[in-house]
Amino acid sequence: MRGAGRAARARAESRLSDATGVLDQRRAEVADAGHRVGELQDHQRDREEFLAREGWRSSRIVAIDDELARHWAPVVLAAVHQDDPLAFGLDRVRAARVTYGTQLGRLIRSLPPDRADALERSQAEAARARGAVAEAQAAAAEASAALDDARRRHWGRRDRDAVESAARRCEHAEARLSAAVDHESNSRRVVKLEAAAQRARVQALRDNRGALADLEQSFADVDGVLDRLRTDRVIDMASGHAPRMHVVAMLGEPPPSIAGRQAWCALAYEIETYRDHHPDAGGHEHEDGVRAAIGPSPSSLSDRTAWDHLVRRIAHGAEIIAVADGLPLDDEPDRLGGPERWSERLNRAFEARDAVVALEREAPGLGIDF
Repeated sequence: MRGAGRAARARAESRLSDATGVLDQRRAEVADAGHRVGELQDHQRDREEFLAREGWRSSRIVAIDDELARHWAPVVLAAVHQDDPLAFGLDRVRAARVTYGTQLGRLIRSLPPDRADALERSQAEAARARGAVAEAQAAAAEASAALDDARRRHWGRRDRDAVESAARRCEHAEARLSAAVDHESNSRRVVKLEAAAQRARVQALRDNRGALADLEQSFADVDGVLDRLRTDRVIDMASGHAPRMHVVAMLGEPPPSIAGRQAWCALAYEIETYRDHHPDAGGHEHEDGVRAAIGPSPSSLSDRTAWDHLVRRIAHGAEIIAVADGLPLDDEPDRLGGPERWSERLNRAFEARDAVVALEREAPGLGIDF
């Protein structure tokens, strides 16, 4: 063999050896994967057997939780009416709000839907249909009279063309009248259906008037007491007399100045509002950042929208508070105030920050600090 052939053979043997090694490695990996698949299949089979045997406990736990919630809600409401809303703790008040809100929402969803707008639209359509029938009747009468007139003429060969033209117009007018009558009949049928549906809703509202009024009042009472407690709770947080770890994890410690503390209280108030309306946000205080303050992102779209909005508000909380700290105080420099004053201070801080950011975009490199 020539030298080139021996070199080619050597290269081929080397590639074959490498490929054989790779093949053995892949076969070993396939074998391990097959073994792992078998283990996972056994685990999944055991899990399915366990769920089939013990899964009822999950539904039972949910039922027990629901029973406990229904038990605690009136107890908390009674404490609210006795002017002792925190007798069983803040979490119980928040849970009672959710319980009454859920019961109220469930009752409202069980009612027949409101068809007032649909009934109004169908009545308007029926009125238009009656007008169309009247117009079609007039057009049909006019076309019939024109056909009779054409049939009475005696102008020789022209009579046939005039009669045929008048007959076509008469047929077209009769077809329009028939369609208008059918549409008017259908519109009247729709009005009857919508009216019956609306009567069913009105009757259901009458039948459930007492339960609706009780649930609405209970929800309003619990929600109102949470609103009343929130301001004092935030003030206690700012002064260190109430737990604030979840707020500090996001905003930092409240600054000593009144201006900065007002902005801190404004953001803390928004956080506490969210937590009052979403009790599941609690229990994450040991975590960092946003999750410590308002928990993980909710699964429902509406709750997630509120969560995302608040995240954007508090994402740069420490920075916004620093901006507020540098703004002048208009009056009462030693007074912390309440939610309205806090919100005003926070909005001014956001406006000042946005103005500086816009200026930095127009003239980058100015080195502006907040």
